[in-house]
Amino acid sequence: MRITSYLKNEQLNLFDVDLDSLKTKGKLYTKNLHFKEKGLTIDSQLAYSDQLCLINTSFYNHQEIEDVFTIEGEYIRIGCITRGSNPLITDLSAIDTVESYPGFLNLVYGKNSRLSITMPKSNQTHYITMVISIKYLEERFAHEKWPKKSRFFKAITSRHKPEGEVNFKVIFPLHQILLDMVSKAWKIEERLDFLELKIREFLLTLYCYEQENQLAYSELNPEVLDKIKKAHYYLETNFRKTPTIKEISRHVLLNELQLKQNFKNVYGTTIRSFIIDLKMKEALHLLKEHKTNEIASMLGYKSLSHFITSFKKHYGSSPKQISKRQLNV
Repeated sequence: MRITSYLKNEQLNLFDVDLDSLKTKGKLYTKNLHFKEKGLTIDSQLAYSDQLCLINTSFYNHQEIEDVFTIEGEYIRIGCITRGSNPLITDLSAIDTVESYPGFLNLVYGKNSRLSITMPKSNQTHYITMVISIKYLEERFAHEKWPKKSRFFKAITSRHKPEGEVNFKVIFPLHQILLDMVSKAWKIEERLDFLELKIREFLLTLYCYEQENQLAYSELNPEVLDKIKKAHYYLETNFRKTPTIKEISRHVLLNELQLKQNFKNVYGTTIRSFIIDLKMKEALHLLKEHKTNEIASMLGYKSLSHFITSFKKHYGSSPKQISKRQLNV
């Protein structure tokens, strides 16, 4: 396989990795990339062997950018945008465009693909992508029984699943595995063994959740699922304003009952709980630079005491106590 990333407007080859030409097979190579110019900063890490490639990239772009992402060979790609706006992904060979959502994970089969990824203006877009050769999967899992029963495993190895067809919310265990991959793949001596173990863990975890019907929302009407995704993104970008169910319903054009029921089915939490969770995560981040009363106001709390009570219930400590701990670190 060969994987390249070319920023069209900047005329910049971000990376070009030819896995087939690596001198040592069965060894994990790493590469750290940094690019900065007016309005654009990129930090990218790559870890790769002759049959797989892990890419961890952050874009800080104050203008729209287009990344032409090319993969030569037959592969599956596991991709997740953890932060940022919704990029548009266009398969230039098929002229097919899909919208990718932060917090959703996409599994796709591909062969000699050329993708155009258009990223809207954003303070930060962060994505994690794992590209694995079909040969690697077939060799590693040929004698195991569970892949034959896994709908997702069969989908990504069926050689006809296009971009966006196998797409679902990143559940916490899968998210943690991805974070383990990008946080440790560059630090330990047995890096390739670690990465291969994490790939196996990822696919097995996905299979277990599939068997436990944790991903039942995959049976949802695609149009309804799309509206639920849009509601999720709307909340992620407007949670400070504490939007009401009625406001969200009007925004995504879905009745309130369907919105509430399907949101919980897909994300495993109510809209109200999700908003509170987003506010508490943001509050923890804001504590580093702002006073408690400022944070309460920024997050739409009309009462300081209400904010402090919610914070303490969520974290088990008051904002003041956690702020002191942060200062002592």
